[in-house]
Amino acid sequence: MNRKKVLYFMPDNPMKGHAGNISRCRQMLSFFNERDSMFETDFVSEHIWGDWDQESEIKFHQKYPKLGLELIQRKIKRDNLLGYLFRYKIPNFLHRLFYQNRIDLTTLLMHRTFRKVLSKKKYDIVIISYAQWGTLIKNLPYRAYTINDTHDFISLQKESDLDHPAKSGKNLRDEFRILKTFDCIWTFSVEEQFMFSQVVNNPVKLIPIGYPLFPEQAEQSFRYDLIYVASNNPHNIKGINWFIKEVLPLLKNIRIAVIGKIAQHVVDHPSIHKLGFVDDLEEAYQSSKVSICPMLSGTGIKIKVLESLSMGIPVVTNSYGVTGLVNKINNGCLVSDEPQEFADHIQKLLENEPFRQAIAQQGRELMKSFYNLAQEEKVLMDSLLDPFNKK
Repeated sequence: MNRKKVLYFMPDNPMKGHAGNISRCRQMLSFFNERDSMFETDFVSEHIWGDWDQESEIKFHQKYPKLGLELIQRKIKRDNLLGYLFRYKIPNFLHRLFYQNRIDLTTLLMHRTFRKVLSKKKYDIVIISYAQWGTLIKNLPYRAYTINDTHDFISLQKESDLDHPAKSGKNLRDEFRILKTFDCIWTFSVEEQFMFSQVVNNPVKLIPIGYPLFPEQAEQSFRYDLIYVASNNPHNIKGINWFIKEVLPLLKNIRIAVIGKIAQHVVDHPSIHKLGFVDDLEEAYQSSKVSICPMLSGTGIKIKVLESLSMGIPVVTNSYGVTGLVNKINNGCLVSDEPQEFADHIQKLLENEPFRQAIAQQGRELMKSFYNLAQEEKVLMDSLLDPFNKK
């Protein structure tokens, strides 16, 4: 079989941050970089949205030397006011006036710059991350197999609209309208696979996010009792504020490492060590006894839960923290929505080493059974190549 030309779009910059979507993007880039004999892959991202700079571009080419990199534009900077008004603002206003989609984040300028990338070569496979950017495949200049890598159920992420049935209904309608234009849908969540498959006629694939299993931690290596890794999205901010207000006062003499952009939103506290961005996330995990994932809202699978379980670290979380997982019990997670019980779970894991190891082993078994690299490779390869094998 000839090498398939792949365009993989993700608006965010994979060279910055530790958010779950960034971790997932890096996994996909590594997947394609390691299989360049089968796929000729170009990564496409948005220059301003992704906060790309020369350093990021250099790091990208160093880490993924077999992949191409294309940066497109969504907006024009305001430096040139006439150009901003007549090449971006006014055309985009008119476009949205006649084409209304509540979740679409693309612009006319973005479509134009994206089509320039498409014109450089004839791609066999076009992968777009998130439904919000899915209209980029409108008016493709040639036939390609299109995949939407959903990441999340976007309509349910718009919390401000959930109390307004009319708005929520329009969000759902617009999201499904976009997803229906794709040949295949990828999701990480069993719940979202079910929901999407009820509406979308084309295949909806459940993608297992595979991780290698790490050796058991050494007792003497622990610097922190708890580790919390997160981006600064509203769900994470709400969750950590709940933890600090309701749970932390119930814990004594605790050391918590907070990593990622969420650290910017965490109040100062003697127990909290705000590390922000760290060079070696694996080392930070291995230096911590228990992972926490306070989540009071949100959709999709929690990448940081899977990361923790792969490291052999048990997780304490709320009900929302186990959404998307194929197994909701005996999975390495202790779940509670009540502050006292949440704190009790943490305390028991910290004080009872055999119990901590037993819960950690449950997580390892879950990862071995479904979230492993071999399973992910099989599902991805089947999804990418089956359409061509059937021809």
